[in-house]
Amino acid sequence: MSDAQGPSRPSTPTTTEIVIHHVASPQAPKEPKSRILGYLQPTVYKPEADDMPKAPKTILDALIRAGICKCTTKPKGESTDVKYSAPRKLTVSVVDGKTDRVIHKYVPTRLLMGISARAAEILEAKPWAGKFKIHGKYEPAAMNSVIYAIILSQKMPVNADLTANLLKYEACLRLGIPSTHSSVKPLLTAINTQISTTTITSEVLTFIAYHLGSQDPVFTHMANVLCHQRFKGAVEDVKACGKMVARKPALQKAMVHIDQAHEARREAINASKRNRTKKSEDESGAESLVGATLKNKAAIAEEHEA
Repeated sequence: MSDAQGPSRPSTPTTTEIVIHHVASPQAPKEPKSRILGYLQPTVYKPEADDMPKAPKTILDALIRAGICKCTTKPKGESTDVKYSAPRKLTVSVVDGKTDRVIHKYVPTRLLMGISARAAEILEAKPWAGKFKIHGKYEPAAMNSVIYAIILSQKMPVNADLTANLLKYEACLRLGIPSTHSSVKPLLTAINTQISTTTITSEVLTFIAYHLGSQDPVFTHMANVLCHQRFKGAVEDVKACGKMVARKPALQKAMVHIDQAHEARREAINASKRNRTKKSEDESGAESLVGATLKNKAAIAEEHEA
């Protein structure tokens, strides 16, 4: 029985060794991260500068001033930051410089700059400005009348009343319109004619002396008229006129200079008359002397003949 075999034991399991062979494959070289990100950026089409058609310079300037495109070229001898002025406004508002009250809202810029030297100086430097301020005293109705004349491109209206014409003339000066402008000349001529042909009241004298100034042609004309009327005796109350003038130092000073100039002119005229009279007397005396000499010679000749 000893030879009898028992149940056989299973063999010990063994683990087979599996060897993995890695196939050598080509790999891309490692590159910096910045260059890798560069590959991911989209490709933007950039046309060549020579292929682009070039627009005329006037069109480019208009587009640049309107803000549609930017200036990319660099002018010779200038910096790249080229600044273009803003488009000029078609109308401006005329406002009071002290109270900022709007006198007239829509005044054509071109017409205002064409008649007013001060408006041309201010608005030429600031084309984007929407307001034109006036300073000094003025009468609102007269100012509106002058502004309407500017808008309609007409000459300044002339009235039969001297005070109304002076108020309009003052409004022209506040707007910066010179007295030599063609649209103001008819008004200035009417004022000088009215001053020469009417009695100058204290109100008119005060207005001209304090509102217009000593350098204004109306002021100079009034001073000449007063001096002429006083010299001719056309002033009814000389003492009252003297007191009225004495209250205005600038007018009194101007009249003193005018009187001195007139006195020198009259003296020169009288001296010229005296010289002409003396010359004529000398000539007549010389002629009489020559005549007497000729008569004497004729008498002597007759005596010899006898």
